[in-house]
Amino acid sequence: MSTKFTPGPWEINSSDAPYLCAYIIGNSGTPVLSEAGANQFFNGDEDPELEAYGEIEIAMIDMTDEPDDERIANACLIAAAPDLYEALWNVTSLLRAYTGPLDDIGETAIREANKAMDRARGES
Repeated sequence: MSTKFTPGPWEINSSDAPYLCAYIIGNSGTPVLSEAGANQFFNGDEDPELEAYGEIEIAMIDMTDEPDDERIANACLIAAAPDLYEALWNVTSLLRAYTGPLDDIGETAIREANKAMDRARGES
């Protein structure tokens, strides 16, 4: 399974001030310099220390007003997107590998799942 979107897991990080925004954060996939590594780099070290991958902002949910259930649910849905995509991919792969004929419901389920995954990849 190859996708262009930021791989999961994605997390919800709230801003420090109450009710301003909730950020959906993912892993950028790009190693970043640790603080020690930055000092090493600026002092001429050609092999500075790297730390874990940098965070990347996926989305921001406006929480200017007191967060309501719908806004919180939207943030949770966005944060779960990579997991949902992977689960859908796995289920459709299993259905495709099924050796017996699929009924109309099975064929429709695969078609709808493929449409959803195409949409997630920006292909529809």
